[in-house]
Amino acid sequence: MEGINVPVNAETTGPLREKSNIASTNEKQSSLFGPLDDDPPSEMDRAVDSIWKPCWIDYPAATAGLEKLRSIYRHPRTSRPPCLLIVGLPNSGKTSLVKEFEREVTPARSDDDELDWAPVMYVQAPPTADASALYLSILRRIEAPEECTGRITKLQDQTLKLLEKLRTRVLIVDELAYMLSGTTPQRNIYSNVIRHLSNELEISIVGVGTKKLLRTFQTDQQSGSRFEPLFLPRWKMGQDYFAFIVQICLRAGLKPDGEFTDKAFIERIFRMSEGLTGETWKLMCLVIEHAVRSGKETVSPDMLKKVDWVAPSERRKMQGE
Repeated sequence: MEGINVPVNAETTGPLREKSNIASTNEKQSSLFGPLDDDPPSEMDRAVDSIWKPCWIDYPAATAGLEKLRSIYRHPRTSRPPCLLIVGLPNSGKTSLVKEFEREVTPARSDDDELDWAPVMYVQAPPTADASALYLSILRRIEAPEECTGRITKLQDQTLKLLEKLRTRVLIVDELAYMLSGTTPQRNIYSNVIRHLSNELEISIVGVGTKKLLRTFQTDQQSGSRFEPLFLPRWKMGQDYFAFIVQICLRAGLKPDGEFTDKAFIERIFRMSEGLTGETWKLMCLVIEHAVRSGKETVSPDMLKKVDWVAPSERRKMQGE
């Protein structure tokens, strides 16, 4: 990838130059924060956008996770279908894994196409332990008519009918740990709703959350026996981690320089990201963006010193976690 040179002091042309002080402010916003809605993106804007665009990069733990999800999808329909609880630290790649599985199985469609088949359905749990809100999250995700409102029994009936119509086989509920914010009775109702969806439709439920969520499920005999845990661990230093970092660089069109293979450099990335998949990806995207903005064609160790970075554990301390 060739370096893209953007003149720092290039003058703005066109009608924006003729506007009042508000226009002057907008010019500054465009240069600081990217193009405004009515500004065409520059080559640099497009290059940076492509760096941060979500993508799938395979690695051993993800390969194993995808295979487990595929096996659940292929499982014959039964009155007690297998369910899964994907567990890991924040930014360990849980959401990327389940979204990749959804993309792999669910047919692509344009915005104009009507949703008529959703073998895998991904939803994000509501931020409260509210069973009605969970039903509404599912109904919004499957583009249910606006009149889908009412008492919980009505929402339940609407959800069951529409998921059956869409021939859904696997329902993924991300951020399921939100249910832990409720009282014990609320959490019990929430768990019952999830099990009822699975039993009534004979579909597998895949929950995504933390170890705390796993402990809660395991204290409930019914949920604990139904939901098999799948752990997404931190990386270990080694060849697989190095290969993952290289793939991030190659996807962006950059190649590591000779010093990139130095073990000390890879160990520094590992320490800064604390071995978490999402943190590694974010750190490397910052480094790659720095390289692109500097007109470089390679990624080198010295760039780590030039990015603004706070370790995940330090961020959690700042947030009082």
